[in-house]
Amino acid sequence: MALEQRLNNRTQRKNALLALLKKYRYPLMLAALGAVLLLIPAGEKRETAAPAEIPAVQTEPDADTERRLERILSSVSGAGRVRVMLTRKDDGKTSYQSDSEITQSPDATNTRTQTVFRSDGSYQQTPLVTKVTAPEYLGALIVCSGGDDPAVRLQLVRAVCSLTGLGSDRVTFLKMEGI
Repeated sequence: MALEQRLNNRTQRKNALLALLKKYRYPLMLAALGAVLLLIPAGEKRETAAPAEIPAVQTEPDADTERRLERILSSVSGAGRVRVMLTRKDDGKTSYQSDSEITQSPDATNTRTQTVFRSDGSYQQTPLVTKVTAPEYLGALIVCSGGDDPAVRLQLVRAVCSLTGLGSDRVTFLKMEGI
């Protein structure tokens, strides 16, 4: 009888443990996965740093953008001759990919950063660009020979707003003199 009772108690404990494991199986699996991930070695002390911010270098970007805008806007029906002037807050930025290597010694930590270059098959290498940010404009001035017609003015202001990201309150429209 005592043996039967011990076996019965053991079976009850086993069933209770199985019920508990079944109830909390997902949190237990998640905890086990976390423990396994903590045991994986971190490897080398080599890291890839975020792209270094280097300002974009362009020659006469305003003049080129203004000329293109003038050409496009003068093709609008009723606009006639168009002149555009843009003012910019900044020139935009170009970010280049860079790799960083961190070495640690008992005395100090040294970091070495190097820009990543790509080769086009010849001996010329160019830096690998990861991000180009457009310039931010402060305002625009449009001088137009067709400035009497409100519909033309509205079309030109909308076009400049959509191309530069400016609000209509930052675009000034004037009629061209002598025409």
